[in-house]
Amino acid sequence: MSYISPVFYSIGLLLFGSIAAVAGSGLDRFSNSRKLAGLAAIPGVGLLVMYYTLAVHVYLGFGGWPSYRTTGFSSPLEAHTSIVVWSAMGILYASGFLWIPGVIVSASIRPWRGWLYPLGIFAISVGVCVLLMLCAPRPFIEWLLD
Repeated sequence: MSYISPVFYSIGLLLFGSIAAVAGSGLDRFSNSRKLAGLAAIPGVGLLVMYYTLAVHVYLGFGGWPSYRTTGFSSPLEAHTSIVVWSAMGILYASGFLWIPGVIVSASIRPWRGWLYPLGIFAISVGVCVLLMLCAPRPFIEWLLD
């Protein structure tokens, strides 16, 4: 099974998100485009906060980084892990499969071109989030992906 490396995925998001943001930045279709751009950055920032709070929760809960196939989770840790994993899957799915058609439709329909800037900010925030998630300690990443 082949997959896209997280580094290439985030570089692609950063590149294409920057193109969309630059293309949409000159278009003042919405008077509140800065508010929309701020809202578009929330998923990436929120995911990053949830991810690193999970890392702290795991470290404090186990008294160190867990080893491969560690068992004996507390129910709050299981719930926290499920919330982070499902949120990450949703955000990464949206950035991978829904973002591209959104940009194509926004670029194609003249009245909707104002959405390019917030869509670009969303992609940039998710790309930066993925890169910063890779900076977590290796034992935590291996435990989470196990």
